[in-house]
Amino acid sequence: MRRTECGDLTAALADHIGFLASAPRNGRTNPHHHQRCLSYVAQQLTSIGWAVERQELHVRNTLGIADNPNPVWPLGWHHNLTGTKIVATWGTSAPALVLIAHHDTVGRSPGADDNASSVAALLEVAKIIARSGTSRRIILGIVDLEETGHQGSRNLAARLANTEPIAAAIAFDAIGYYTTGPGSQQLPGLLRGLVIGAKPGRRPAGDFLAVVSRGSSADIAAAWCGNAERYQLGTLQVRDPRNDGRRGMGTFARPWLLDLDRSDHASFQRLGIPAVLVTDTANLRSRHYHRPTDTPDTLDVERIAAAALATADLATQPQSLTGRP
Repeated sequence: MRRTECGDLTAALADHIGFLASAPRNGRTNPHHHQRCLSYVAQQLTSIGWAVERQELHVRNTLGIADNPNPVWPLGWHHNLTGTKIVATWGTSAPALVLIAHHDTVGRSPGADDNASSVAALLEVAKIIARSGTSRRIILGIVDLEETGHQGSRNLAARLANTEPIAAAIAFDAIGYYTTGPGSQQLPGLLRGLVIGAKPGRRPAGDFLAVVSRGSSADIAAAWCGNAERYQLGTLQVRDPRNDGRRGMGTFARPWLLDLDRSDHASFQRLGIPAVLVTDTANLRSRHYHRPTDTPDTLDVERIAAAALATADLATQPQSLTGRP
């Protein structure tokens, strides 16, 4: 029934992704396109009435994904990093909902799925929010330097935690690649054990979005999944058993849980802010992950549209968030 609404967004999403993923968005290997994309995002948001600010950050001596990673050793030591994030705000009714996606890519990849798919979705979510007339405080963070260790989201989370009440954060990281063949989705046994509800079969297809939450954000994750179901978008809820806050001994006793920290939601969880990750699981599904072949033609734009609509519903429904527990 609601697939028609998804169809209304696909052309705009395809345009966003086509522009963003026409070249790698990496401030070190391709600074020109990196800056073009930042200007594109800022212009899109400003034109529909959002208050938009560019924020610079500088990071020295950090370990992260190399600009030209290889399968044997994908990491590199970065002596001096400069990043730029776009922070856009809407409304005044606190506490705020933060929607976040990283715009940077590794050095050789145009990053259509990782992460132009998410940036494009949030641009369309921002349009729906603007049309809705909601007064809810919503902060849209399009962050940088995720690939080198989430520095952009760490900086944003720290700033927000010191300036205003935050109800929750939802991070989107690679939401556009889907596969239908049996066994096309990797689902390690330890991760399977954290799935909420019916467990998937031993050879699942990669035709869903994984929604990762902790106890503090479980209700938000469930609400998002309920919205996605109305748009015929399959989801798999994964419950991280840890409490919010900095990593304790429980994490080091179960180091495989660190796989659940591999995106920008973790920056908020470390500060005690309820946070959710929405992802197609990227490296557990896509052979294009961090490769030059991560191009727009590999994506399912209709499913990206469904994710955008599910998010817009959550953001514009007053009863969908009640603040931090």
